[in-house]
Amino acid sequence: MSNVIVGGIDEEETGFGLKYIRGAKLSEEERPRNLKIEIEVPVGTYPDFFEFGHTPIANQLFIDTLIDAGVSNFDSYQAPIFDPERKIEGYSIINFIGCVDCIDYDRSEYKEYKGQISRINNLSIDLTKTHDLKVFRPRNFELLLLVNADVYMSLKNLNGLVLSEAEGWNDRHLF
Repeated sequence: MSNVIVGGIDEEETGFGLKYIRGAKLSEEERPRNLKIEIEVPVGTYPDFFEFGHTPIANQLFIDTLIDAGVSNFDSYQAPIFDPERKIEGYSIINFIGCVDCIDYDRSEYKEYKGQISRINNLSIDLTKTHDLKVFRPRNFELLLLVNADVYMSLKNLNGLVLSEAEGWNDRHLF
């Protein structure tokens, strides 16, 4: 059994794209239909949280932990896992709703491409702009998901997550 999860997300409609990382509520036309997570190489135990193409996938424990931490700005869409050995229920794709212009551009070190942040060497957040959201994505770098300290404390014992301090964060691990 492998420790690396290799696979993808299958959805009835075509043009899957990055709709789950925009930080926006999905319209009725965008809502997924017949979702499933297809795994190429089975793993013994699937983590509480993982991503395919930056799309968040989580089990019910993760979702319940978010709710218990007071997080309400997300939608979840059931997506069973299919691997060559079995079908596993209880996983969902998560769409976190909230895209906030909270990056302190004067204090952050980053590179832009066509007006969009392409790399972050040193992130700085302006906390006055987060609107007290517990979980959100920063505008101009929606690949990143930010959580407040309370949510961090709730999630820290779940597996599959990489949690680090937002202030000073960089994206080197992605490349």
